[in-house]
Amino acid sequence: MNMYAPDYINAGLLLDLSEGLKSAGFDESKYPAAVLEMYTKDSKIYGVPKDYDGTAIYYNKAIFDEMEVEYPQPGWTWDDLLEKAQALTNENHYGFASRSSGNSGYQNFVFQNGGSFLDENQMPLVNGPEVAEALQFMHDLMYKYKVSPTGSEQLEFQPTDMFISGQVAMITDGSWMLTQYNEAMGADCQLAELPIQKCQGATTHGLAYSVAANSSNKEAALKFVAFAATKEAQEVTAQAAIPAYEGASEIWKTLYPDQDVQILLDSVDYASPNPYYANNNSETAQIFTDMIATIWVDENADIQAMLDEAQAKMTETASKE
Repeated sequence: MNMYAPDYINAGLLLDLSEGLKSAGFDESKYPAAVLEMYTKDSKIYGVPKDYDGTAIYYNKAIFDEMEVEYPQPGWTWDDLLEKAQALTNENHYGFASRSSGNSGYQNFVFQNGGSFLDENQMPLVNGPEVAEALQFMHDLMYKYKVSPTGSEQLEFQPTDMFISGQVAMITDGSWMLTQYNEAMGADCQLAELPIQKCQGATTHGLAYSVAANSSNKEAALKFVAFAATKEAQEVTAQAAIPAYEGASEIWKTLYPDQDVQILLDSVDYASPNPYYANNNSETAQIFTDMIATIWVDENADIQAMLDEAQAKMTETASKE
């Protein structure tokens, strides 16, 4: 299962694994809490994490050296990000790519600002000041400070391609892009912690092993899931993604000797799961997706007003879904 698991859990389509895993000696503490949370409801576990995504700032070391800008340091802030982006921007490249994508873009900044996308009842709550401030900062990077390609430019040229080609010096992205960046840029591709505003914040996601509620062989399926949950089993998958089991990632780290990949691993410690209404295929989620897309291409966007309008629409549709 992936980030759409809540749809299946809410519909009763996944088996509660809690008792079976307990009997097999399953230790929840060995898995990232933010990833396990995605597959847990009412203290019942519906999926065992298989892997997870880390998030970081990727930066082009060659551009930093060319412009004589200090590399990002641990504990740096939004103000530091802006300062470096300004120093790195010239006629050849932007300092930063302010991305409209969720888990590789705006979600991280909302969480860094102490924000959330859901209320205590897991209903959409997208118009809080923390969300508006984070989106305004990212919008300002494009249109006020002009240190990032605009939303329209990003529709024409993918930010990831702009980073690889040296048109952008810094970009937020996940561990799933590390191989591609590393192969294209080598040691010029380096990693830094995500910047801080009110707190450390990041988005994470991870796949999980689940069992269908109507499985004709629940016992065998549960045995497999219990095996797949072990460190030994997860080390086998380390070539493809960061294994979820604590310590199994050591094999994955050896694949990238030129980058400080511990930064990606550590990000899960302060990460929040992908927000439900920012990712699923519901009408409610589409309202938010459409609003973000509009903000990114509108230089004069009234972000708070647009969030208020989206909140009203999302509340109405979510109550019917």
